[in-house]
Amino acid sequence: MPFQSYAKGAGSSEHKRGNVMRVLVAFEEEYRTYQDVTANIIRELRPHVEVSVAGLDELETQVARLLPGLVICSRSKNSMDADGAYAWLKLPTGHGRTAELCVNEECSEVVELGLEELLRILDEIEMLIRA
Repeated sequence: MPFQSYAKGAGSSEHKRGNVMRVLVAFEEEYRTYQDVTANIIRELRPHVEVSVAGLDELETQVARLLPGLVICSRSKNSMDADGAYAWLKLPTGHGRTAELCVNEECSEVVELGLEELLRILDEIEMLIRA
């Protein structure tokens, strides 16, 4: 994933508030376990990251309130009216194995996204925001 192409406009002051990387994880109720496991893995492996969870019904409100550096969601950014996140990662929940990453309105596919790649994306987004 060529993150250098996303560096334009990186690091808005809203996403740097408190110099803390914020991640919001949101899934449908039927994928609540998946949501919780994703959030807990990030908390465990990246303890400096502030992780919040939300249902899809409160996603727009939480994005506006938290201004997260990264939203990890079961829906694509284009399907939601949730401005305020620096980056958006749509994780597949069904048979599709392709994730979608949007940074600064530029989107690309991520094939076969695993834990290592998820953490690498999180780290890259954090570096871009701090730049």
